[in-house]
Amino acid sequence: MTSRNWAKLTGWCGRGSISLLAAGMFAVLGAAAPASGQIVVPGAYGTDDDFHPYGDITVDLAQAVNRQWDEPPAVLGGGVYDYEKWAVVFKYDGVTIDQGVTVTFSNHPSRAPVVWLVSGDVYINGIIDLDGTTDGFFNEPGPGGFRGGGAYLGTGYQGSAGFGPGGGSILYGDSRYGGEASYATPGNTYYVPVAPTYGNVAIIPLIGGSGGARHGYTGGGSGGGAILIAATGSIVINGQIHANAAGGQKYGSGGAIRLVADEIVGTGTLRADSSGTGKGRIRVEANLIDLDDPGSPAFTQDFPGETATVWPAETAPSLRILSVGGLDVPTDPRASLSFPRADVTLDQTPMPVELIAVETTNVPGNWRVVVRIVPKLGEDFTVEAGRVSGDDTTSLWHAYVELSSGFSVMQARTYDPGARGDKEEEDKGQEEKTEE
Repeated sequence: MTSRNWAKLTGWCGRGSISLLAAGMFAVLGAAAPASGQIVVPGAYGTDDDFHPYGDITVDLAQAVNRQWDEPPAVLGGGVYDYEKWAVVFKYDGVTIDQGVTVTFSNHPSRAPVVWLVSGDVYINGIIDLDGTTDGFFNEPGPGGFRGGGAYLGTGYQGSAGFGPGGGSILYGDSRYGGEASYATPGNTYYVPVAPTYGNVAIIPLIGGSGGARHGYTGGGSGGGAILIAATGSIVINGQIHANAAGGQKYGSGGAIRLVADEIVGTGTLRADSSGTGKGRIRVEANLIDLDDPGSPAFTQDFPGETATVWPAETAPSLRILSVGGLDVPTDPRASLSFPRADVTLDQTPMPVELIAVETTNVPGNWRVVVRIVPKLGEDFTVEAGRVSGDDTTSLWHAYVELSSGFSVMQARTYDPGARGDKEEEDKGQEEKTEE
C-alpha cells in the first residue's frame, strides 16, 4: 500500500489549515501617539492565572485542550489550541520571568505558534526561548516554525527540501546542492532556486521561520518559532526573547516576535535571527516604546490603537486544500511523515495524475494560487491552480500533479502577482501546509 499524508503545516483562518501571508496587510502609522493608558486585549480574561515560574521550565504545548481561542482551558495554566486560528493561546493575569529563569516550549503536534493574552503587566528578566532545534531526523522548529529537510542517508535516501513557506529547495541526486530558507529576507543559495520570502511587517498572521534543505550529509536547519505577547499594561524586557533558526549546513530562517502593549520598555534583547541570510521578523506596537536594543533583525513599530489586533480580519484572504485525489483533507491535519498517521492515503499503483482542490475566501480571480510539493524522497516542485468556479468571495481552484510513491508535504499559497512582481522566488502571499 502506498501511504500519503497530506497535512496542514500552518494555518490561521478558515477550517482547514491555511495561513494567509498576503501582501498589503500592513499596519498604518498614526499621526500622533495616543495618550498612555491601558489598551484592550481581546481574550485577556486571566483564565490561566499568573505565569511566574520559579525555575527553568519547558511548557508542553501538546497539553493544551482543543477549544476556541477565547474559551477557558481545561486545566489552569494549560492553555487552549484553536486549529482555526492555528495557535496555542494562554490567557494570563500577569507574566513574570525572573532573572536566571529560562522558558522553553515543547511543540504541539500541529507545531502551532504561541499566543499570550495578558490582562496586566509582563516582566521578562530571564529568557523566553523559541529557537529551532536539532532534535530528530527532521530538525524540529520552534513553535510556529517549520522543520529542516531530512539528512542524507545514502543512495536509498538522499535527503529532502526544507519545509515551510520559505523552505529551501534541493537538487536531488547530488549530495552537494541544497538551499537555505527564506522569511523576511531571502536565504542564500547557489544551484537551486531561491526560496520565496513571505509574511508582512505586522506579523499578521503569526508565523515562524522555515526549514533549510539537506546539504551534503547534513539535515537542513529548522526555523525559529513565533510568539505574540499582547498585554493591557506594560511589557518590560530586561532579559531576552529569542526565536532564532537552528544551525546546519543549510540554515533555517529566523522566526517571529510580536509584542503589543501600552508601554514596551527595557534594556533586554529581541532576536529572530539566522546564521544564514534568511532573517525573521520582530514587531513592537505600543503607545510608548523605550528599548535600548534595536533588535536583530531591527524591529518595526507602530501604535496599538485602543484595541490590540490579535487575529487577521475576517475579510482577509485565506485558502485551504479541500481534497487530494478525491479524498478529503482533515480540517486539522498534522503532517506526520510516518505510517499509519498519514492524513490522506492514496492506494494506487502506478500513481496517476491527481487532482488537488483548493478553496479560497476573499481572493480575487487575478491572484495566483500555487501548490508546492515537498517529497520525503525527491526534489520539491510547484504547480499552479486555476479557478474553476465561484467568485472573489468564495471560489474553488484545481491543480493537477503527478505524485511519486511515499510521503510528501503539500503547501498552498495565494498572492497578488502585481504586488511585488510575479517572481516565484521572491513574492509571497499565503501558505498552508500539508504533508503526506
